[in-house]
Amino acid sequence: MGDFFRALFDFNFQSFITMKLVKPLYVIFVVLAGLGALFSLLTMLRFGGAGIIMALIFVPLYFLFIVVTMRVWMEVIVLLFDINDRVETLAAGQQRPPTNPGSLPPL
Repeated sequence: MGDFFRALFDFNFQSFITMKLVKPLYVIFVVLAGLGALFSLLTMLRFGGAGIIMALIFVPLYFLFIVVTMRVWMEVIVLLFDINDRVETLAAGQQRPPTNPGSLPPL
């Protein structure tokens, strides 16, 4: 927990907290989408007749759309951090020692 708060107040942005927050945020989004779907279902069921049919068709579609959209955005965030890690690894492995400006680089 100390690392989290240390990273939170790192004003040089040397460490990131996003990867630590992705899972809890996704759980929160799924729970909120479920509560929203439940509220919509109960609201539509109160209308009766066509509201019941619409509730049974559109509420599950709404829930799936929201969950898939949030999942895609979370995966984009994770992918961007993964790309950052891989680029840093490549950059660290390809650093060469400084050479004299007039000499040829080693083969």
